[in-house]
Amino acid sequence: MTPSPLRGLTPTELVQALDALRQSLLRAEVVDVSGVRERDDLLIYLRSADPAPRKLALQVAAGGPRGRICPTERRFAKFDFALGPGAEVARNQLLGAVLADAETIAGERIAVLRWRKPDGGELRLVVELFGNRGLWLLLAADERIVALSRLATSKDRAVALGDRWSPPVRRPDEPDAALPTATPRFASLVALDRAFTAADEAAELAGLRDLCARSLERALAAARARCAGLQHQLAQGDEAARLRGCADLMLAYAHTVRRGAVLMRVPDPARDGEHLELPLAPDKPVVAQAQALYERARRLEDALGVAAARLAQAQAQLAELTELATQLGTSATFTALTDLRDALVQRKLLRAASAPTARAKASGTAARGQPSAQAYRRFVSIEGYEILCGKTNEQNDRLSLRTARGNDIWLHIGRGHAGSHVVVKLPKGKTASLETLLDAATIAVHFSKARGAAKTEVIYTQAKHVRKPKGAPAGAVVPHQTKTLGVRLDEARLQRLLGASGES
Repeated sequence: MTPSPLRGLTPTELVQALDALRQSLLRAEVVDVSGVRERDDLLIYLRSADPAPRKLALQVAAGGPRGRICPTERRFAKFDFALGPGAEVARNQLLGAVLADAETIAGERIAVLRWRKPDGGELRLVVELFGNRGLWLLLAADERIVALSRLATSKDRAVALGDRWSPPVRRPDEPDAALPTATPRFASLVALDRAFTAADEAAELAGLRDLCARSLERALAAARARCAGLQHQLAQGDEAARLRGCADLMLAYAHTVRRGAVLMRVPDPARDGEHLELPLAPDKPVVAQAQALYERARRLEDALGVAAARLAQAQAQLAELTELATQLGTSATFTALTDLRDALVQRKLLRAASAPTARAKASGTAARGQPSAQAYRRFVSIEGYEILCGKTNEQNDRLSLRTARGNDIWLHIGRGHAGSHVVVKLPKGKTASLETLLDAATIAVHFSKARGAAKTEVIYTQAKHVRKPKGAPAGAVVPHQTKTLGVRLDEARLQRLLGASGES
């Protein structure tokens, strides 16, 4: 998406925003949490503690030119919600908690929101607004990180699940970009939200326009190439007539050709006194070769008839795409561009998964576009990678054969034990460390008939090496190129994984 022209909140503006939050949202209760598709944002839906409770959404956009924390009036579409591993853990941990305090670290673009859980425990949501992307982290009472927006690694700092959080140390040569500005840009939280929301929507509009433009450019190029190819094919219409003429001459003068000849010389019917030389196959009768030429001419004529029909279709499609390109040039609103995108989806020029077909509005507690009640068990590895675990045989099939991508890691309890299929979702080009493999293997053991064993084996391979034999029952697959991992019972590891996910 096109970057917002705004700069993120300055330290002074952050202090101002958190002061306003304390005045309006202290003791507000968390009723839902979600992420935002293709962004690191966190949406926390709250019910205020006022005598007349009201519901509102607190948007946490960490870092970059969009960096801010404020209530938002924006009504997101269903497709915009995305409950990734970090947001899902945050949701499980924060539901029912109330906002106890909101503060900053002096002079820094770091906010700390304190939450009190129903059982009396405390959580801290730390939001780092500096950097290109920033970072939000959810800390347990012991200051350890239980959820975060993304993995953060650099030569000066590495942040991972299970670590104790501490503010980054400013280098002596680093410019003091966090110094407060003299004059805040926004008079209120409402003004702040409206300014950033307008910038976000403008960026999304530009992104949608670019998505449609790239799709149309590809489709137009393909349509033009198809028309050119068919026109070239039709231009060869004289070839069928030439082949029939050659076959006629071969039959007429076949009696003059000696056995084994490689060439026959016949009068040219178009030029008096001149001759034509027709190549022959020495091992075949001339009559058979003439019949082969007739057959080639017939096939070519048939193909030319089909090509003419296809050219008409291709030209109609090209005209339709040209009209859509003209429509793109005049589309200035999100609604118009959404209609255009839907038209591209219907023509299979865009995947529905990357381009939602409806812009239906959703409230804070509306469906998030997540799977149904049969959703996979979800966990987060020590490196922040998502771990999925099937619940039923049918889910195991879907997880291993549809949801998992080729580079993902597939695991299953070894030694013939029955158990759930487990998949570690990996970004393209990434590999899983031993710690992530042990996390996933621990889940595979826990959700198997070997649960509680002091030591057992787990097999693993890349998901692309998992196949289902024809006629095999649900949940039965055959993995290839497997490796074996010895797993010892590690209660601390198991409780970390189960506690963060809410599973048991």
